[in-house]
Amino acid sequence: MSAGEKVSSLPYIEIKVVPDEPVEARIRGTAPADVQKLLDTFRGFLKVKRGRGELVFELTVNTDLDPEISADPEFWPRIIMLPGKRFMIRARDPEEAMRFNNVFMHIALSEFQVDAGAWGSGTEIKGGTEHMIALNYDPQCVRRVAAKIGYGLYGAISGEGLDGDFDEEMRQYILGNRDSENEPVKEAPERGTFTTNDDPHCIVISSEPDGLKAFVRLYGLHLRVDLGPKKTDFSPFDVICEINGSGMREASNEEVVTALHEVSGMPFSHPWKKPSRTSEPPSL
Repeated sequence: MSAGEKVSSLPYIEIKVVPDEPVEARIRGTAPADVQKLLDTFRGFLKVKRGRGELVFELTVNTDLDPEISADPEFWPRIIMLPGKRFMIRARDPEEAMRFNNVFMHIALSEFQVDAGAWGSGTEIKGGTEHMIALNYDPQCVRRVAAKIGYGLYGAISGEGLDGDFDEEMRQYILGNRDSENEPVKEAPERGTFTTNDDPHCIVISSEPDGLKAFVRLYGLHLRVDLGPKKTDFSPFDVICEINGSGMREASNEEVVTALHEVSGMPFSHPWKKPSRTSEPPSL
């Protein structure tokens, strides 16, 4: 899947390469032109003249499959065209990936073209199809983004850095050079949403009783950034950023009050741990 303004299916070709069994292939995508583009792009890389010892091109091979997917005989290894004309092969192990590659190269070097007239219900990925999706990522990277947003906004509106050692410590944390212990960013344990909606992003800088804080809301996820000692002459400041790319604006006084009310009393805890790989993924 490709996530952008709207979620879309990535085109791919999957091939059954079980030893001592007939080879079969399936093409998948939202339209025949998408799969044809996959083939044309791959063939285009093969036609580029390279010098002796140079790579034709590089692609990613991903063998990190969920155990249930790996055990499913209906899962065939596949080549997927990612955004930016990049390719990824997904397989159970390197040996299966090599068997897949050997067969796929025969297709790529042949005259095969996607037949739009034969494009049927078994080929098109239709909306409403249920998928099981699990995300595996480093949540500290998200917290560092929130710290960069809050720290950057404060510097832009105040024209100064944080007090004492906080400024350098925050810079090192944002760059990933600071240990995760005693992080300046905490998360609200309950998220408002897991999916993209029309709610804008919101960043509030406010002098709280225990110090200067930045409250960052990204897609319903609330984060609190500790910016150091309280600034007695600092008035609450709020920026609204629309998710449709139309830009950001300073919030009105009423929106500032609403944003602060939203986070008042909201518990912010220490960074949450990565979910177990055996945990049940959300059903979409």
